[in-house]
Amino acid sequence: MFGKLFNKKRSDDEIQLAAIESRGVDLSQPHIIYFLFDADKVEIARAIAEELSGKGFQAQILLSDDGQLFTCKAATELIPELTAIHSLTQALKLLARQQSCVYSGWRVEVTE
Repeated sequence: MFGKLFNKKRSDDEIQLAAIESRGVDLSQPHIIYFLFDADKVEIARAIAEELSGKGFQAQILLSDDGQLFTCKAATELIPELTAIHSLTQALKLLARQQSCVYSGWRVEVTE
């Protein structure tokens, strides 16, 4: 009766990792992880890219097709373990708030 009341809600990171694993991706191996930020000003995207580059990320800025949005795509290689991903997500959400932009989440590039 109370089982559903006490179920822990899964985080977006946990859900995404489970989805990746269900596709047969070996999460015990390192993969390139892309973290994405959307900004309406190139200066904001550049500030994010510079900060993350200083922390070992490979960062680039992409312009949307309509020229209205700048995306900072920051990559790093790591083993996609929940605690590490969750910690990074929290830090990157804070960075996005500080820079007045949107943290759009992360994606995995499978390396074999």
